[in-house]
Amino acid sequence: DANGQGGLARGGTTYVDYAQGISGAVPGTPTFHDITGGDNSFSGFAAGYVAAAGFDRASGIGSMQGLALVGYLTNLGTGTTPPPPANAGHVTALGRGTDGRYWRATLTPGASGAGISWAQIDPLAFAGAPAATDDGAGGLWIAGIGADGMLRYGRSSLASGAFGGWATLTGATCLGAPALAFAQATLFVTCRTGGNGIAINALNVAANHWGGWAWIGGGLASSPTMTTDGATLLILAQAPQYRGDQSDWYTFYTVGTGATSQWRNFRTTCADTPGVAWTGVTARYALTCVAADTHTAWLNTLNATPSDSGLSGWTNAGAPSVGLQLGAGILVDHLDSAGYTFIVGVGRDNAAYLWQRTGTTGGAWARQSLPGIFAGSFAADYSTP
Repeated sequence: DANGQGGLARGGTTYVDYAQGISGAVPGTPTFHDITGGDNSFSGFAAGYVAAAGFDRASGIGSMQGLALVGYLTNLGTGTTPPPPANAGHVTALGRGTDGRYWRATLTPGASGAGISWAQIDPLAFAGAPAATDDGAGGLWIAGIGADGMLRYGRSSLASGAFGGWATLTGATCLGAPALAFAQATLFVTCRTGGNGIAINALNVAANHWGGWAWIGGGLASSPTMTTDGATLLILAQAPQYRGDQSDWYTFYTVGTGATSQWRNFRTTCADTPGVAWTGVTARYALTCVAADTHTAWLNTLNATPSDSGLSGWTNAGAPSVGLQLGAGILVDHLDSAGYTFIVGVGRDNAAYLWQRTGTTGGAWARQSLPGIFAGSFAADYSTP
């Protein structure tokens, strides 16, 4: 109904705002504007009806609220969310809608994907995909690159989703999508610049002070991805090689000193920079990418110690029946006690999809939105309660 309750009785009929009864709609958020004043009388004719609070014969249940309607349509066909497993955290996923705006949802480990509700973070539109990382203190940092090439960032509550607004980071013109990581009370951001270089900057959160941009690599033609074990940052990007394929390059950045290792590469057939996450095991990182030829997702592990350097071997995680968009795979592999692994991706039908498994075998894809909603790649972050 128009005032967010379970139904409004008038003349023996109960009028219901049906979006409120669909799993995934935000409770207490009506999908109609309640028209409470005016009438539909017209000079020379019999008196019309007067608008009032709730349902009335002049305005019905009101006019539709566009954002709420999008949220409702996004979640059509979902059911009831199963209870989360014991000791499990949750995945926060962020995607860029076809309207250019960023949307957020919380995905429950072990659930079938039912009951997912996407909410718009802010009306601001962006040119590229979002980046996200949690700060271990109940906050989710979000960044994106606007049409003007300026990087904008802000902090959202993991619990409520409340967003504090955008701030602009100047000093570099960025392309594509940024990458974020949080370590030692510092927010790190990387992006690709106009000269195909990778730049990095760091925000001292307590002092609210950025340290300034530093260039840490050149000739890298894709947006970076990044993760951290708390002491170092692992940064990846791609560069076109002399044989015409895309090769993935990576470096380590030491938190505190700013020292970077020599860039190394491993040859892949990934359509874009692999998604990356720390596994919780020393010097071991999980990767995922979307194959350019098959539109399927693949998993791998990067062993980064001097005596155990390299990839362990790609494992095919498959894809939804429609296939995945190029570069749409993002991996979240911060294993909790249940051992969950996730991939959040955009299908070739522009719908959101989630792949998850428990342990090291199996895994299944489930659609998380209607088609035509999302564009580009997702950001995703795993956090425990």
